Amino acid sequence: MGMKRGDAFVQRNIANMVSNLDLGGMSTINYAIEHLQVEHVVVCGSRDP
Repeated sequence: MGMKRGDAFVQRNIANMVSNLDLGGMSTINYAIEHLQVEHVVVCGSRDP
């Protein structure tokens, strides 16, 4: 992505999924937006063929 250390805030999970029922994931996204002033959220993942 061409970023330097500190340019990205990353949250990973074991299932590689985002759900509004995942309180840990939602808390991380909320922290990034409210406290770190993140302007863009990118959700990316992969699946095995």
